[in-house]
Amino acid sequence: MWRLPKLLGVLAASFTIATVLGGAPAQAATSHQLIYHWSGSRPVAGEVWYNAGNHNPSVGRNSFTVKDRMCGDGWVPLAQYVIYDASAGYWEFKSGTINGVSCGERSESAWTGSTQTEPFSIKWRGCKRSTSNGAVECEGWKYDVAK
Repeated sequence: MWRLPKLLGVLAASFTIATVLGGAPAQAATSHQLIYHWSGSRPVAGEVWYNAGNHNPSVGRNSFTVKDRMCGDGWVPLAQYVIYDASAGYWEFKSGTINGVSCGERSESAWTGSTQTEPFSIKWRGCKRSTSNGAVECEGWKYDVAK
């Protein structure tokens, strides 16, 4: 027999799993992701920040900051993004790559052109590109709101 506390716990767990797997958009001004090396103890190769709206006004709307955390490791960090067009109902309204710099930090806007008048969903992820052969390895997608 189901009791109310047990039922509420099951519902809360279901909501949490659906939110994590479904990728509900974050509402924070800035979201962050670490880019890992996939060997040994998984050291951090780089970091990516997504700055919603005008959170980084010197760069422009909906910008990314990409930082190399392991100088000289043969990889350069980058961010990939795709914006969802709700009126058309598909991803790829706008997509791109923000390239980082070896041993440094770089910021660039993901939104160029006319002023955005409504929020869009954006999915993005941190990646790293090999300096020797161009291979790209990426972390999982994150979901936010482009303002």
